[in-house]
Amino acid sequence: MTATTAIAARLHPELRTLRRAIHAEPELGNDLPRTQARVLAALEGLVEDEIVDVIFAYEPVWAIGSGEAASPEQAEEVCRALRASIAELRDEDVADRTRILYGGSVTSLNIASFLRQPNIDGALVGGASLDATEFSRIVQFKKHVTGA
Repeated sequence: MTATTAIAARLHPELRTLRRAIHAEPELGNDLPRTQARVLAALEGLVEDEIVDVIFAYEPVWAIGSGEAASPEQAEEVCRALRASIAELRDEDVADRTRILYGGSVTSLNIASFLRQPNIDGALVGGASLDATEFSRIVQFKKHVTGA
């Protein structure tokens, strides 16, 4: 599986921007150590408050625009590894407070399965956000997760 990890860092309390993009092109599991090392390098020099303001987004390159998404279990594996890297760099509290998103062919049909995963805090919605009806269904994901 090919993965792209984007890191957004705080420039101003109300403004976030892309800090650095990390590209990894291996099969899932084969390159997690290299991806984790890149994430740690990108966070180097940031203090705790800056790290928790970083937003990570894991998006498999092959999923972009393909209509194919990673399985929730695959996405969870990568997001869990990213969170473990942050905990290794700082501690569990910082890792728990850091947001990690999944992106890659997110739809109203699969959003709930991703957001049920313990290490996926949200979604990076691409093409589906261009369809108002579909995007509306995606943002109502709690109905599908909690039955509310």
